[in-house]
Amino acid sequence: MNQLPSTIKKILYIGTHSSAISIDDEVKKIQYIMDVEDSNFFVDNRTVDSTGEVDRVIQRAGISPQIIHISGHGTGEGKIKIIEKDTKSGEELRPQTLAEYIKNAGDVDCVLLNFCYSKEAANLIAKNAKNVKWVIGINDDIDSTSAVEFSTAFYQELCGKPVNSIVVDKAFSEGRAAASQRNRGHKYIRFPKVVSISWLGDVNGSIFLNGRTRDANVGLAPSIKGFSGTRWEMDEFPSNGDTTDVTLKCLGDVDGPRFLDGRTRDGTVALVHSAEGLTGTRWTINKLSSNGDTTDVTFRCTGDLDGPKFLDGRTGDRNVGLAHSMEGLTGTGWRINDI
Repeated sequence: MNQLPSTIKKILYIGTHSSAISIDDEVKKIQYIMDVEDSNFFVDNRTVDSTGEVDRVIQRAGISPQIIHISGHGTGEGKIKIIEKDTKSGEELRPQTLAEYIKNAGDVDCVLLNFCYSKEAANLIAKNAKNVKWVIGINDDIDSTSAVEFSTAFYQELCGKPVNSIVVDKAFSEGRAAASQRNRGHKYIRFPKVVSISWLGDVNGSIFLNGRTRDANVGLAPSIKGFSGTRWEMDEFPSNGDTTDVTLKCLGDVDGPRFLDGRTRDGTVALVHSAEGLTGTRWTINKLSSNGDTTDVTFRCTGDLDGPKFLDGRTGDRNVGLAHSMEGLTGTGWRINDI
């Protein structure tokens, strides 16, 4: 078998037969985008006729793909319909089963589930498949044209670039904007989520949590426009009751440390290069209320040293620190805004 050069990345495109959707237009557009000399991508196009064949294609893909792209017709229960081309008989692939297939796929940068109601499968993959960095799904019904528009814009932005969090974030934003031209509202969702976090305090001023990767500190900014450090990648751990633990990775444009780290010994907050082995980089979210694309919460640092633990915004000096309690302190309330 011919080996791809190490600089060439593979997109494993898995198309599922269905009477309700045609996958030909989408894969042809992706191949056209990547069929340039410096795209750095190769499209491995596979069409499957059964649920078991999805697993076989993933496991026998040869060189591990950097991107696994699955398209077809999704059902309201989050399953994907697969029709055998000759007999027209059909099967449905459950989200839990698909997540298990992906879990055994080797190291994968991004999984794109471009079929209706794929959010559940995307969420399961994000939480359970530690071999996958980013997952994109759809939280509703979407028409075929919009799905193709997303793919076209996504891969145009990705073409010729490295697959990292900043590039994937930009490609996702471009794809979602293209799909939204036909469908009102944002139906695509990315895991880990990319959010802005705004302070709920009762003092006017700068309110957006802003990571400054150049010098590793954290403050407040007046707007998300013009402040790339106000974009945060929120990676969730499996939920336990009413709370969820997350890490927060700053997506600022300047190289430097990125993970939000609470220092409970002295009540300060900063950025560090990695979340591994640092208990202060893990934050427990306690949900206060939710409304559409926004959720009001508190963030409690899980650092293993005694001291203040609640993320606290202070607009007077545009600073952020830790407080001992959220009682009576309006600065400990935050709003998570999906981007």
